[in-house]
Amino acid sequence: MTDSCAANPAARVVEREQVQRILDEQNLGTSGRVDAQTAARVGSDLKDQPGVEAELRYTMARVYLALCDYDKAETLHREALAIRRQLRGNRHAEVAESLSGLARTLESHGRAAEAEPL
Repeated sequence: MTDSCAANPAARVVEREQVQRILDEQNLGTSGRVDAQTAARVGSDLKDQPGVEAELRYTMARVYLALCDYDKAETLHREALAIRRQLRGNRHAEVAESLSGLARTLESHGRAAEAEPL
């Protein structure tokens, strides 16, 4: 499997320990809380791995949405969307996923009119 991934130009090697450290700090799996300082650090810690950064921002946005912190969720969804658009273009499943998450967040925040055009 490693060989087939390495041959795929779209695949990126990610240091598992780096991603796990960030997830552990956020306690995403156990508490549902996201540490705000960790959220701010994601961009600098993963500057050379934008796909991973986008995925983590998307995941943190979903956690903030579950906590009803709509402003933080919206910010993180928009950041993930911008990164994904830059990496993948507008017609990609990850971009659609980010658009859907952003629309869900806006709708939950009572801003359905803003969500509709997405």
